[in-house]
Amino acid sequence: MSGESRANSPVAEQAPECLRGWTPPRLLLELAANASGLEAELIEAFKTDTAIRLGRLRHAITSADAAQLRREAHTIKGSAWQMGADSVASMCQEIELAACHTPLAQLEERVDRLEARFVEVCRAMASYSNQT
Repeated sequence: MSGESRANSPVAEQAPECLRGWTPPRLLLELAANASGLEAELIEAFKTDTAIRLGRLRHAITSADAAQLRREAHTIKGSAWQMGADSVASMCQEIELAACHTPLAQLEERVDRLEARFVEVCRAMASYSNQT
């Protein structure tokens, strides 16, 4: 589901308005409604894993390892889509595809933008976690 369609869904209507750029997916909202605490664990796992993988993306650029860059971008993309971080997923898809035909050093700016977007999503997730 794209960010636009998710933003216009009944799920988005249940989400706090302060979550600019990130709408919790239905699964997280259901888990939060059940007061299981599992949604906080999933958010934390996503944030921790993605931060590690972003470091690996950086290493792939500095070591000119296109295969590693594609793998890490692909993995982040999948987990970001699962967690409702569609903008992060889209940026990863761009990086993954560009790594096939663009010199890796030229992708550094895209990775910078990806990291900045990830920080924004993490802030929105923290805000959500504090409100549930």
